[in-house]
Amino acid sequence: FDHLLFFADHRVRMGGGIVTEEVADTTTLDNCVFWRVGGVGLRVARGSEVRVIGGRITGDGSLRPENVGIHLAGDNGGVHVATTDLIGLHTAMKIGEPGNTSNREIFLTHATFDSSVHGLVQVDNAYTSIAGCWSASSDEEQILLDRTAGGAILSVSGGTIFNGGAYDRPGAHHGIVIRAGRFTLTGVHVRHNKGVGILIDGEGVRDYAITGCRIHDNGTAGAVLHGDRYVLMGNVFAGPGPHLRDEGGPTKQVLGNVL
Repeated sequence: FDHLLFFADHRVRMGGGIVTEEVADTTTLDNCVFWRVGGVGLRVARGSEVRVIGGRITGDGSLRPENVGIHLAGDNGGVHVATTDLIGLHTAMKIGEPGNTSNREIFLTHATFDSSVHGLVQVDNAYTSIAGCWSASSDEEQILLDRTAGGAILSVSGGTIFNGGAYDRPGAHHGIVIRAGRFTLTGVHVRHNKGVGILIDGEGVRDYAITGCRIHDNGTAGAVLHGDRYVLMGNVFAGPGPHLRDEGGPTKQVLGNVL
């Protein structure tokens, strides 16, 4: 699919965009625009080598739960989303679906998750790599590994997670929330979230590392840590309010941070 435009305005409502129900192997969306989509912009049931390059998916302003930018429903591998904007939706991007086979490997490169209720939400056990993260201005959280993602591996390198709660709509206004799985967060600016910047919200979260980040000007706290077997090292905390609540362990290394 190359340079397609799906368009709706306040007079004409659009449902979903592109939905694949069977295998979607070697599929590419190149600079396609879904403007004011009311359902799911792109839903991929299963497949491999799915590439979304450039383009933009915006919501219709309703923020209904069914309003999702990209939904990888399960059993997808080799998925690449690069320099794509997902803006003004209920969920900018959802990885997984309860009851479905887990996705496998997802690569997100300089994509934009912005101004939604939820930014990036993962509910399955996929390996997800985010390079040059921009996840901002959503109501609940900017990135979420949910409790059903116990086998997930998340790698976030570079970029920023910020401005949670920018629109003063109801929500927790957190930055990144980890409720299960394992993750690394490296070289990321976590800033200006009205809730918690980094919230590890699950005793089962373990084997994670937060290194070389700048965590500043968050509301409730810069970071709240739970779980076990983790490293918090070489980070800079700044701004008003509590910086760190370390409530995990016993096996951990917390050192070399500026608080």
